[in-house]
Amino acid sequence: MLFIIWYIPIVGHPSAGKSTLIRILTGKKNAVVGKKSGTTKKIHHIQVSENVTILDFPGYGKVSRRSKSFADYLQQNTVDFLESIKSNILVGIVITDISNIELVSAKFDQKGYIPIDYELTEFLYELSNKTVLVLGNKIDKLPKDTDYNQYLEFLPKDIIFYPVSLKSHLGIEPFLIYLQMLCDEIMDELEEFFWKFR
Repeated sequence: MLFIIWYIPIVGHPSAGKSTLIRILTGKKNAVVGKKSGTTKKIHHIQVSENVTILDFPGYGKVSRRSKSFADYLQQNTVDFLESIKSNILVGIVITDISNIELVSAKFDQKGYIPIDYELTEFLYELSNKTVLVLGNKIDKLPKDTDYNQYLEFLPKDIIFYPVSLKSHLGIEPFLIYLQMLCDEIMDELEEFFWKFR
């Protein structure tokens, strides 16, 4: 029997909530969660089963207290690594901070400007054969009547989008259920793993 390692890469802008999601998914409290952006400096491999590894990537974009060349290096490293594992991506997860949807809209209105979150989502979307989930994090910082679907305007067509607050676990259950379903299609052994952290 052919043994295949499947990867679940988790990517996003610095301080978007990647490491917080790792803690939710794995129950491991040793995942590094910092108060400053750019805490994660290298790709962390978290093996969750014999065949599945979660990948926690450094923030994609500007890193506080670091040079542009360092940020560019991290970005290129992310792109290169994702390309090297593209055939083994089970599902890609992009975490984006939507606490200021208006700012995202304003950036899109600038001629020729493409926000990094969108660029990263589109790249992973194409690379992983459209198996990407996007978490719009920090909804707890938005008015309760916010229409989160307006964020879909900034994402590739047919993307699966979940507005959440990772810090308070608000909105996380539908995402976990769908992630569970995707994993079950590949391996039954993940069922118990993901459900116990719901």
